[in-house]
Amino acid sequence: MHQTIPAEILREPGTITGERLLRLNDVCKLTCLGKTYITGASRERLQKGTGDFPLPVKIGMATRWLYSEIEAWMRSRPRLADTRFGPRPKRAA
Repeated sequence: MHQTIPAEILREPGTITGERLLRLNDVCKLTCLGKTYITGASRERLQKGTGDFPLPVKIGMATRWLYSEIEAWMRSRPRLADTRFGPRPKRAA
């Protein structure tokens, strides 16, 4: 199931050569993940070199994520229905 992009994200004008920049709250809404998870996953990749969550871009004091990298990360994740739940087991009579 694809997430729809909230209208407030689409209205934000920040771009780098046409690339949309997302704030932490926007990344949370788009991925349905919490702030703690996102910042922790980014920090882990930066400090330890592990994990695959996209690294943020620092612009002065601001932290932003590239929309294309977040979208690519989301597409690379296995779908919950495909991995967690299999067919329902039949009940023994």
